[in-house]
Amino acid sequence: MTTQASSASPLDIPVRGWISAKDKYPRIGQKCIVCIEGIVQDEIYTLDGGDDCPQYWSRDDIDECPFIKESDYWMPLPDAPNAGVTGSGEKG
Repeated sequence: MTTQASSASPLDIPVRGWISAKDKYPRIGQKCIVCIEGIVQDEIYTLDGGDDCPQYWSRDDIDECPFIKESDYWMPLPDAPNAGVTGSGEKG
């Protein structure tokens, strides 16, 4: 039996929790952690765009946001701790 060497780049290998933009986009306005060109961004992004323009990663603090590419990866933010608990949130 012969095996063929994989030509996949490390960015093509799925990692738990990361979703390829090639497979699925987040919802418009959904807050995400984003990996652009192999670099995990240290800011929270949302997906923006519309019917008449390409979709892009948006942040409130920058004007020129990067367009989403099939090589990008994203991960939804997890729920906040105790997200289902109501109350003052103060420790007693």
